[in-house]
Amino acid sequence: MPSWIEFRLAVQGLLRLARLNPDFLRFFDLSSGGALRSFWIALPYYPYYLLQIWPIHSNPAIPDMTRYLVTMSVAYFYLWLLPPCILTWVAPFIGRRDEMPGCIAVYNWMTVLWIAVSWPVQVLVLSGAPSNMIGIVNDVVILGSLVWETLMLMRALRLMLWQAGLAAIADYFVMQRIVMPLFYLAGAGS
Repeated sequence: MPSWIEFRLAVQGLLRLARLNPDFLRFFDLSSGGALRSFWIALPYYPYYLLQIWPIHSNPAIPDMTRYLVTMSVAYFYLWLLPPCILTWVAPFIGRRDEMPGCIAVYNWMTVLWIAVSWPVQVLVLSGAPSNMIGIVNDVVILGSLVWETLMLMRALRLMLWQAGLAAIADYFVMQRIVMPLFYLAGAGS
């Protein structure tokens, strides 16, 4: 579990990343231990994830809520493990084995930044705001997240801009447009 000092330093690094300051990496523990401790962020983030996937007025009724929650909880597990697993395969292939633990650590810590910027979208959803307003704010949040992930990959894995950008877009597409919809269909199906 990360210490309070490690948490404070990571938040400082995230604030620098949010401002596109390229020296954000120095605030993170880039060791294998730091990468392992970064997975603890999954525990306090889980309730927020449940809030995000909870079926509300805009979603169709879920016939079996237990099945849905179990399936989406398994999806949460995949969201946390699949990108680092892919990175452990890709990083040595591109000659970045030494940078891999640091990239995993920062990638996981970026969840804290995601919570901070996606909260306004969640407030709009819960307040019943029009879907076009929610869509615009959500698109801005996604674009910002892609920019931050691109910068993180450029710095943490020493990739060129176009490589990091393609990797960030691929990460978003695979996780949010393939993996999550498949789990949603499995959990919400009748």
